[in-house]
Amino acid sequence: MTWQEPIEEQPLSVKLAATTASFCSIEILDYTGTSIDVKYTGLPGNQPGSYRDFVAIWQGSIVNWTRDPLEQFTIETDIDPGTVGLSGLAITTTAYTIAFAVGPDRSNICASAILSAGGPAAIQSSVWLSVNSIGTKSLSLHYRTLPGYLPANSRNWVGLWAGEVSPYNLPRPVATMKIPENINESDVVIKGVVIKIRTPYTVIYFMGREHTTAAALLTFTTDD
Repeated sequence: MTWQEPIEEQPLSVKLAATTASFCSIEILDYTGTSIDVKYTGLPGNQPGSYRDFVAIWQGSIVNWTRDPLEQFTIETDIDPGTVGLSGLAITTTAYTIAFAVGPDRSNICASAILSAGGPAAIQSSVWLSVNSIGTKSLSLHYRTLPGYLPANSRNWVGLWAGEVSPYNLPRPVATMKIPENINESDVVIKGVVIKIRTPYTVIYFMGREHTTAAALLTFTTDD
C-alpha cells in the first residue's frame, strides 16, 4: 500500500449574488399613553398563531430575563408579517422594551425594540447570523442574540443543510451544533463536514429544540 499525505482543507468562496439572509424583527409603529402598536416579522413561512409566538413588554431599555413582563400578548393568527396592538398599558416618560418570541417560552425571544423615554422608537435588536469562513471540511459562523441572553442554557443550536430549505419543512441536515457557551455573541465552528463547490447551502439558528423556533436563516452558494 502506498502511503499518501492527507488532503488539507481548502478555503471556499461564495457567490455574493446567491447569498440571502432572513432575520426576525419587531418595530414600534405608534403609541399613546395606554397602548403601543407594533409590527412583528418572523422568517418566511412562520405561522405565529400555530407556533404560539408572542409579544411582551418590559419597563426599561432591555429585556429583563429574570422578571415577568408588564404584559404578554399571544399572537392569535398565522399572519406574518403582522401587527399587534398592546392595550391597557400605562406608558410614562421612561423607556420600554417590546420583544417578539418565536415560540411560547421566554427563551424563544429573538427580537426587541425600545420605546425611548418620552420619545419615538430608538434601538432595534435581533438574533443575527453570518458566515466567517467556509472550508471543504468546516464552516465558521458568527451569531448574536439579545443582550443578557443565555444561549447554551436555552438550548440554542445551528444547523447546516444542502440546498435552499425552509425551517418548517426540513430534510436531514448535513450537520448540527449546539451553542456551547452562555455568550450572547460569539463564533462557532462546524467541523467534520464535506462542503462541495458550486452547491447551495442553508444555515439556520434556532432558539430551542423545536424547528419552529427558527430565528435567523442564511443561504449561500459556494464558488470554485
